[in-house]
Amino acid sequence: MANLPTNSEELRAAVKGKSDADILALVKDQEVAAVQTVFDIMPTRFDAAKAGNQNAVFQFDLDTPAGMQQHHVIVEAGKVQTVKGPAPKAKCILKCNLPTFFRMMSGELDGQKAFMSGVLKISGDVMFSRNIQIWFKP
Repeated sequence: MANLPTNSEELRAAVKGKSDADILALVKDQEVAAVQTVFDIMPTRFDAAKAGNQNAVFQFDLDTPAGMQQHHVIVEAGKVQTVKGPAPKAKCILKCNLPTFFRMMSGELDGQKAFMSGVLKISGDVMFSRNIQIWFKP
């Protein structure tokens, strides 16, 4: 994304209808920054009311042309923090390629459909991982 998206609407527009190859071409040589931008956007899309008093750590393992990128999202006391790197104790780990991640985060791809089709792998508490879609608006 020559100009990296700064919000979810821009992300959605950047990936809508694009093939994996097209998405990878858009972020060529900017994969790390593009992923970081999405994680920077995530707290603005958090719905604390839907999370209630639940706490969790979700880890994302992203297969990118720049190599594996790991980030985790901490939900605690109605607040969200995103951290680069692996989580010490993640409730679930979601693993996918970069185009799949962008599609899920933009709302272009439903996480359950991604899991059922095999493009998203989940370890740990698979059922709990659904909360990402519930707690975070695309």
